[in-house]
Amino acid sequence: GELGRVFYGKAGWLMRAATWTGEGWRKDRDTAGGGVLWDLGAQVLDVALWLLGMPPVAAVSATAHPAPEGDTLETTAAALIRLQDGGTIGLEVGWGLHLEKDQAYLSLFGDTGAAELHPLTLHKEMHGSLVNVTPARELPRNSYQLSYEHELRHFVARVADGGRPDSPADHVVEILGVLEALVRSAREGREVPVR
Repeated sequence: GELGRVFYGKAGWLMRAATWTGEGWRKDRDTAGGGVLWDLGAQVLDVALWLLGMPPVAAVSATAHPAPEGDTLETTAAALIRLQDGGTIGLEVGWGLHLEKDQAYLSLFGDTGAAELHPLTLHKEMHGSLVNVTPARELPRNSYQLSYEHELRHFVARVADGGRPDSPADHVVEILGVLEALVRSAREGREVPVR
């Protein structure tokens, strides 16, 4: 609730050409299952929706390059995700782009504040002014690697104690439904309802 009602988010993961060569399993529909929307889009969408409390998605509109026709896998995609509560998420993902370095970002904008990841910054309206309320913290040795370590520890703990995981199966099903709608939207060139 620190940001008030979040009405807009933007999230993306753009990989430079030297990071992703386009060779191997990612080019093969049988092994990859899909293009960049399924690979990077799933992760970016999951984080954005999770941070918003998994609001229901009303409809999506996406474009992709190359256009996902036949067996061609998309390598770059941009999407607008319309939430049932009136909020909107802009999403962009890409492999093999001509960038100096990879870009991963997530920004949330509410009616009383805003938050960004990479690096974490929080701004909030207080007493008629915009105040930086970013908590002081030490950066871990490798936050990307640590995220996987935390994920694996959480998984093992839930298997051991039989508890409900932070990302239960119904959460995953929601994400998959949105991803399927995004791919369909890109293929058909129109907005696609999710529910």
